[in-house]
Amino acid sequence: VALADMEARVIYMNRAGRRMVGIGDDEDITTTHIPDFTPQWALETVLNKGVPTAIQEGSWSGEGAMLARDGHEIPVSQAIMVHRAADGTPQNLSTVARDITESKRLVEEMRVASLYARNLIEASLDPLVTISPDGKITDVNNATEQVTGVPRESLIGKEFADYFTEPNRAREGYQQVFSQGTVKDYPLTLRHVSGRTMEVLYNASVYKNEAGIVQGVF
Repeated sequence: VALADMEARVIYMNRAGRRMVGIGDDEDITTTHIPDFTPQWALETVLNKGVPTAIQEGSWSGEGAMLARDGHEIPVSQAIMVHRAADGTPQNLSTVARDITESKRLVEEMRVASLYARNLIEASLDPLVTISPDGKITDVNNATEQVTGVPRESLIGKEFADYFTEPNRAREGYQQVFSQGTVKDYPLTLRHVSGRTMEVLYNASVYKNEAGIVQGVF
């Protein structure tokens, strides 16, 4: 938590803020300014968007960064509030910043894990498809595009069963997965847009969310 005047001079910073940026508890904070604790890229957001919005609307919130004395950046979620004199003139700005380093790290780990999983799916030579409970295609890999001759964006949202020579049998296949959890070596005939066909063995299982609720078929 910090307080600054309208010339960006820091008037107050609490102990947590001092520890974040590496300033001693007894050090005079009034000799510093907002830019001293803000990376240039984040300062532009604060000065060009955060402060004007706070002056106009009373407050602003968003993501930015603090700059520690040793030069390293700390990603933060930040709120800026304007405090006015009795006549309504903006007098001071206060800010509350929360360190989101850990949440940023977790998001990045999830992004990398998701990319890794996606790459594994795309590397498969077998067509892989996810199907919603109502039988609509929700995702496919490149191999599926190749065996159907249909691009991914056109496949998604369409009826899974429509890409087989016996749609009713294909529909019975994925309905069996929903009722039994899995199906193994279920024979179907896949049809390419050119008209040629391919005999396949359909293997599938349900996938669930964290609560254990079935979301679809893979």
